[in-house]
Amino acid sequence: MYLALASIVLRPVATHSRDSSLYVRTIMIVASFCLACAAPRDDLMEADSAKAADAIRLRFGRTKADVEAADSARRDLALRVVQQKVDSERIARSIPSNAELSAMVRRLPPDSLDFIPRIVRAALNERGCLIPQPFEGKSRNAVTGAFTAKGAAEWAVLCSVGGSSQILIIDSQSGEVIDSLNEGDDADGLQGIGGGKWGYSRALNRLSKEAIGHRLIDDYGKAIPQPIDHDALDVAFLEKASVAHYRAGGNWYRVITSD
Repeated sequence: MYLALASIVLRPVATHSRDSSLYVRTIMIVASFCLACAAPRDDLMEADSAKAADAIRLRFGRTKADVEAADSARRDLALRVVQQKVDSERIARSIPSNAELSAMVRRLPPDSLDFIPRIVRAALNERGCLIPQPFEGKSRNAVTGAFTAKGAAEWAVLCSVGGSSQILIIDSQSGEVIDSLNEGDDADGLQGIGGGKWGYSRALNRLSKEAIGHRLIDDYGKAIPQPIDHDALDVAFLEKASVAHYRAGGNWYRVITSD
């Protein structure tokens, strides 16, 4: 475009000039001058385009954030509505809240159970564990056995921290936590025991290998590695059901033992 413009402007020069090379050189000089003038204009256009792109990204980001905030608010409202319905149902049926149920659980410090080895108690204390006790009265939920391998010396202990429990498998010699399973709220372990009372009902027991030695698959259809050569951990919900947990090859296999 600039070359054509220079040609038009300088055509009279070419008409009266006997030196055509002068004409060509003049066109080139004018064209270079025009291109130099245009360069800053191109830079401005690029800067404007970048600003426009940034503005679009910022607007899109704000829009996305607004949508996510609105979705979160709707979910929170839906959860509150559901919780209100649950609370209303509980009140109508005289069922305590989870917090009230959790407060009913009798939990003992590990050092109050002196039949547990000191090194195992130290591991439990280090984790801030308390041991929930069933309503039936006797101290339990800490049992010894070979739960992960033949010949192992281990303790399975129900450890409650902040209203939630999990079963810890602890080496009786080193105090190392080898594995854990069945994490859940303590409130879920209570049931009505009559007379408007509630009682904690989770209880751990050692189950000998003979008790599940005939099983080839567990209740999920997984093949149990054979032979079954060590203990299983039986987790009972008193007066309701119990499930044996057998560990082999780093995996746990579940077998319902009563219902």
